[in-house]
Amino acid sequence: MSKAVSTPMRRHVIIAAVLGLSTALTLSACGSSSGSSASSSGGGSTTIKLLAPDYGTAGTANSSQTYWQGIADAFHAAHPGITVQV
Repeated sequence: MSKAVSTPMRRHVIIAAVLGLSTALTLSACGSSSGSSASSSGGGSTTIKLLAPDYGTAGTANSSQTYWQGIADAFHAAHPGITVQV
């Protein structure tokens, strides 16, 4: 019975985390125009800290850290002036 309850709950947590990340990324993109020009010229950088709950079992095999770090790395590759710390 606990698996049936935890699966929908886990989906809700993942959806909430994705919405939070997309909101943070959207807000960071809405910064001042001077920040955007500094990033494109290589003169400045922005760091975003992502805090996401991890409800996996003990150990790294079931950790969501790897998942979020992959998303952060892909975002940083597309936007070199913005670093996401997971």
